[in-house]
Amino acid sequence: MELIKREITIVLISTAVGIGIIAIVSFFIVWIGFPAENPKDSFKDALSFAGGIFGGLATFGAAIIAAYLFNDWRISHNKNIDAQLCMKVMDSVYDCDLNLLRINSFLVDYLSEPNKISYQRELNVNLNQLRDIINIMASSLCILGHIIPKNDYNRNFLPSLQGVIDDLEEYHKTIDTTFRGLNTPMPSEFIQKYNMLCENSRMKYRSVIEELRRYYKA
Repeated sequence: MELIKREITIVLISTAVGIGIIAIVSFFIVWIGFPAENPKDSFKDALSFAGGIFGGLATFGAAIIAAYLFNDWRISHNKNIDAQLCMKVMDSVYDCDLNLLRINSFLVDYLSEPNKISYQRELNVNLNQLRDIINIMASSLCILGHIIPKNDYNRNFLPSLQGVIDDLEEYHKTIDTTFRGLNTPMPSEFIQKYNMLCENSRMKYRSVIEELRRYYKA
């Protein structure tokens, strides 16, 4: 913000000084270069001509300043919109993180439970919520593609979020097929490995959150 204020001040001063110099030079050119019979008339003619030049240049300068200020406002406005979208994506990813933790907690109970028939309805609910999370992640990836510079997007966001989406798709498929057909408690080693896989996936979108924080602060 301070940089923008300094730039505006420089433009205002430069424009005013430029107009003043041109008006003064035009005054002396007319006064000295085109003298009238009466020195007073020469002075009046030069002053009138310089005044007209000054008025025209002042109008032109005002238009330039207005255009500059509008362009500056447009850039600031666009940056504010981008920051709001970044914040919205951050909030969405945070919500997804909390929901995934709850889904993972349910699935740990599900995998540990010998009688899984009673869990089928809740399993379906969690599967639907997992599908919603996948859709939110895909939407977030699309939004970021519009507001993040291409190189940064391809390097810092696309691999992480696309990796999360791929993991969640595989996660959804595994739950709907392999986990659904289980009818015995799974060994603790299996559950431990499952938790490690979930944590590895979470690390990917945590990195996205950190990158978004940097853009939001900027």
